[in-house]
Amino acid sequence: MKNGINYSCDDCKNAQAAFKSRNTARKAGWAVAGDYKFCYCPQCAPFHRFGAAIKANKRAEPPQLPDGLGQLKII
Repeated sequence: MKNGINYSCDDCKNAQAAFKSRNTARKAGWAVAGDYKFCYCPQCAPFHRFGAAIKANKRAEPPQLPDGLGQLKII
């Protein structure tokens, strides 16, 4: 425990850091779950805070219809 606790981002899988405690990691911008199962780097954390994890998994744009097949009017 001399080097601290190792954290790795569960979203992008690239970011890794070591902190002395969970509070230190949170102050550095990391999002750490209360049960320590998930943690996210400062770049990915906003997508997972305050119940936004559902949106984080759906970052891609919704499928679009080809030209000419859009909705013509609302009935």
